[in-house]
Amino acid sequence: MILNSTFLSFRSRKSKHQAFTLLEMIVVIVVIGVLTTVFLSGYRGPIEHTKTDVSAQEVKSVLESLKNKANSGVFVESADQAINKNISQCYGLSFDKQKNLIQFFSSRYDAEEENCVTATEKRENVSNLDIYKDVQIAQLKPENILNSVTVYFLPPQGLMRIYTADGEILTEELQITLRHQAYTQYQKILAIDPLTGKIEILTNKTE
Repeated sequence: MILNSTFLSFRSRKSKHQAFTLLEMIVVIVVIGVLTTVFLSGYRGPIEHTKTDVSAQEVKSVLESLKNKANSGVFVESADQAINKNISQCYGLSFDKQKNLIQFFSSRYDAEEENCVTATEKRENVSNLDIYKDVQIAQLKPENILNSVTVYFLPPQGLMRIYTADGEILTEELQITLRHQAYTQYQKILAIDPLTGKIEILTNKTE
């Protein structure tokens, strides 16, 4: 009888211990879930920041590269002489806010008009610029640009010229705002001055 009582007491303690261990496991799982959520929400911002930063820097690098390509660096002769030296192409980058599309291209340079052939918009070597797909063109300024704008670089010295969608030449600073679609508070602004040819990247944080 004493033996049976001792056995039952042992089983009771063992069952309680097992139940307590199961409860501990549930608590641990819940805590891990909460910590994971907090960690990911805190880590999410820097990932989107980096994608936006890299995309803005990529656009700036391509613009500067196209400018250098149009700029002979040494040829200061007439347009006809420049053309004979195989720098008869304009190079440019177009931005379409509505389609969220950035393309670089080349087009023929008209030596007589000293301008790129833009009337027919017949561009050569058109290719999409690869930036992060989640990064979008949020805004174009000034407001009269609406949804698209094109930045041209003319030979032989890489002169910058910016055209709106209706063919007007923009003389004030162009601002192109990039942001990640999942983290819109953090924005990078490409500030492009057509008069000086200066290209800067600015940071804008909204509440």
